[in-house]
Amino acid sequence: MAEVTGRTEAAAEAARPEVTSVASEAPLVRVEGFSFSYEEPDGSPRPVLRDVSLAVKEGAFCVITGPTGCGKT
Repeated sequence: MAEVTGRTEAAAEAARPEVTSVASEAPLVRVEGFSFSYEEPDGSPRPVLRDVSLAVKEGAFCVITGPTGCGKT
């Protein structure tokens, strides 16, 4: 049984990818000048976001809140 266990552990070690930490001051996600409009039933645009910019660094949390239907998704 020890031989089977040893082989399983060796296979698990070989299957693990090497993890490299990339510490950087650069943002992980950056959005600049983003605008979005929904189309009204009459075809006219309904702007919901205008010129939104944000930068989120690795390990940071970003929460976007607002009422239902305001365009958070």
